[in-house]
Amino acid sequence: PPADGEPPPGDVPGGEGEGEPPAAGRSVPPEAQARINSVARTGPTDNRALVDGVAALEALGVPRDQAAAQVYAGFPIEGYSRWVDDWLFPRYTGTMFRYHLGLDMFAAFGTPVRAPVDGVAQISQSALGGMSVRVVEGDGTGWYLAHLSGYAEGLVSGQTVTRGQIVGFVGDSGNAAGGSPHVHLGYYPRGGAAAPPKPLMDAMVDEGTARVPELLAVARAGPGGPAAVVVTDLTRRLAGGATAGRGLAPGGPARTDLLWATAANPPGGALQVAGAGAEAAAETVDWNARAAAEGSRAETWAAATVRADTYLSPLTPSAMTRFITERRAAAAPTPGAAPPPPPG
Repeated sequence: PPADGEPPPGDVPGGEGEGEPPAAGRSVPPEAQARINSVARTGPTDNRALVDGVAALEALGVPRDQAAAQVYAGFPIEGYSRWVDDWLFPRYTGTMFRYHLGLDMFAAFGTPVRAPVDGVAQISQSALGGMSVRVVEGDGTGWYLAHLSGYAEGLVSGQTVTRGQIVGFVGDSGNAAGGSPHVHLGYYPRGGAAAPPKPLMDAMVDEGTARVPELLAVARAGPGGPAAVVVTDLTRRLAGGATAGRGLAPGGPARTDLLWATAANPPGGALQVAGAGAEAAAETVDWNARAAAEGSRAETWAAATVRADTYLSPLTPSAMTRFITERRAAAAPTPGAAPPPPPG
C-alpha cells in the first residue's frame, strides 16, 4: 500500500466514509486489514451545534460573517457537516488498494469551505482530488481540502489567506464524481506524514460550542464595549461550575440563573454576579480565627509598648516624657463616655 507520506490522493465514492467495498479484482491485504482493525475509533460527529450557534447570533442582529468567524473559528465547513472516523479505511485506484489518509466531511453541494489556519493557499486539480486547495502554515503543516466544486473568487496559488477565509465550495470533483458531496480533509503536520484529522475537527466543534453561550451573552448585552467584556469575564468564571446547579454561596441564586440574568440585564445582572462573588469570598473566611489573631496581635503590641517604656524611660529627656504622657492621656477614652461617631 502507498506510504502515508505520499501526496494526498483524495478518495473515491462509496459509503459516507466507510470506504469502497471490495469488488472484482479488489481486496484488502491481510497486513493492511490488521492495521485498519487496530485503530481505536471514535463515534460519528457533526457540527450542528456550530450551525445553531451562528443562527442564534444572527437572530440577535449579529452580521452573519461576524457570527461565523466567532463560532466556527478554524472549522473548515461553513454549514452543516457530518463525518465518521474513516482514517485508513480501504480505498482503491483501479484495483490497487490504498489507505484513506484523511477525513471525509459530508455537506451540501456548494457549502463554503474555509481556511482552517493562516497560511499560503496552493491550488491544484487532478483526476483523484479534483479541484483542491492546500493551505500551508509557516512550519510546513499542510491542510488539504479536496473534491471542491469551485474556488473562491480571485483566489490564486501563492496567495496568503487567513483563518476562516473562504477558499472554495463543497463538491464532488475528481474521483468523487457521482457520490455524496463532501470535502476530503488531509492533515500533514510540518509537511510530513498524514495524521488523523478527526480529533482536530471534533475539538474544533467542542471549542466552538463552548464559545456560543458567551457570544450570545455579549450579543444580548448590545454594543456595551468594555462593559460587556467585563460581564462576559464574570460569566465565564461562573460557568466553570454551572453544571453543579448551585449558587456561589449557600442559599444564593444558582450559577445558571446568574448567567441568564447577566445576559438579559447587564447592569442588574452584573450586580447580582458581583454580590454573589462577594458572598462566596466571605464564606471562605474564618472570622473567629481572624478575630483571635487580631486580639493576639493587640496583646503583643501592648506588651512590646510596656517593654519599650521600661527600657527607654531612663534615657528619655523629661520634656519628651511629659509630651508622650500628655498625648497618651488625650488619646485614652473617658470612662463612661460615648464612643466617637464614625467618620463621615
